[in-house]
Amino acid sequence: MDKNGIISVDPKAKGGLGLSMLRELARKDVPTVDVKLGSAAKVKNGIGPARTHAVDVKVDAGGGLTVPAGISMSGNTEVYVDPKGGFAGNKWASPSLVMGHELLGHAFDFVFRGQSSERSAVTTETNLLLQFGLPQFRPIPMDHDP
Repeated sequence: MDKNGIISVDPKAKGGLGLSMLRELARKDVPTVDVKLGSAAKVKNGIGPARTHAVDVKVDAGGGLTVPAGISMSGNTEVYVDPKGGFAGNKWASPSLVMGHELLGHAFDFVFRGQSSERSAVTTETNLLLQFGLPQFRPIPMDHDP
């Protein structure tokens, strides 16, 4: 990260799926994703000029939240991760697991596909865990599950 908070990925770094996805997000021709560690977020109620509301990242969003560019305060896709992690169902998730789910799951989908689903984000999360030899954290939901 440079002095302006811009994150870049070393082209010589070696890794698997996560590194490949980070490289895609870090390309100069890709819209910016703002990543914030914190327990509060502010989002618009709709696209364009709209009222805003506060979101408690831990309580309302389970420790992580991805806000699409159209309803974010900055106009960029925004990722919020509670520095203490969060809960998915009744299991505690580390901040790094929450970040993988939000940034490489939801934000990646919003940037490259224009939409995201919990199924897609949990699938990415599971693939990242399995790549590191870690067990699947939770079952992959059906398309209609939240």
